[in-house]
Amino acid sequence: RGTSKQRPNPPPAITLSPTIQFNDEHGTQQNVPFDRMFKVVFCGDAAVGKSTLIVRLCKGKFISNLNSTLGVDFQN
Repeated sequence: RGTSKQRPNPPPAITLSPTIQFNDEHGTQQNVPFDRMFKVVFCGDAAVGKSTLIVRLCKGKFISNLNSTLGVDFQN
């Protein structure tokens, strides 16, 4: 029987939570940490407000006269 060597456990890696830049109501820019990031796909009929909803969720503002989006729209 061979002897197997036990490897020492490596030290835990230090991971930092990712941050996102956020402008508050006074225009002050802050880096706000977040724990999770989701990728979401919206599918639906034309002219129902998919891009408007994405802008509202990502940027926190409502734009009622958003230009029509043909194909794909994305926000960071």
